Amino acid sequence: MRPWNPGFGLYLAFHSSTLLLALASPGAAQVGELSVEGEVGVAVFFGNTSQSTITVRVAAERVDSRRELAVDGLFSYGEATDTAGNDFVNKRLWAVGLSFTHAPLAAWSPFVFGRLESSYEKRIDLRYNLGTGIRHTLVRDARSQIDVSLALLAERTSSTAGVTEPELLARWSVRLRARRELLEDRVSVGSETFCRPSLGGPGEFTLATTNTVAVQLNDRVSLRLTFLDNYDSEASGRGARSNNDGQLLFGVLSSL
Repeated sequence: MRPWNPGFGLYLAFHSSTLLLALASPGAAQVGELSVEGEVGVAVFFGNTSQSTITVRVAAERVDSRRELAVDGLFSYGEATDTAGNDFVNKRLWAVGLSFTHAPLAAWSPFVFGRLESSYEKRIDLRYNLGTGIRHTLVRDARSQIDVSLALLAERTSSTAGVTEPELLARWSVRLRARRELLEDRVSVGSETFCRPSLGGPGEFTLATTNTVAVQLNDRVSLRLTFLDNYDSEASGRGARSNNDGQLLFGVLSSL
């Protein structure tokens, strides 16, 4: 088992976004729309026990009528203090994803994607998946978008605790995504939910939900409140404390 290196997550997140920017050449940028976002979120609790978490997220995408290329990176680290005053790490996570969508402005859009992640709290040494699917856009206008996606993916997971052999699964992936701009686009709300049941049985699945509210301060900077909830039915079997992991973050979002 290789040792954990927290900086590796930041390295992947940064260089994945750099790769996408390199792919979006000046000539291509003239026919497409390139957007880049960076966010830093912090959660701090104190009292009988204390806890702090920092999350860094970067994302970039280039969209035109023919294709959408997107990459995102996430790094999260948290420490807590128990009732005896002992400090311990309760969260270490990094993830990098890449996707390509054909005809993203059409009602039906096929796509391919891949993702790498590692999670201390879920005892995941390395999980990677690769899949393909189709997205159906139900609503799209200047202020709103609602779409649903269905995909089939292959996934391999190895445990940090070494209590199980690396597991190879085929999964369905269903995603529901919605966003809405309010108050003359000064406030943005969004929701994204992934459900990924195993083809081997509905009892083995992951469920990830992200809900956000952002208030725009100026053209480039927003304040964002994010609620994250991730459920992995097999996490306890890998040695994790719980199958569920939730987080409420207050962050500063910058976009280009």
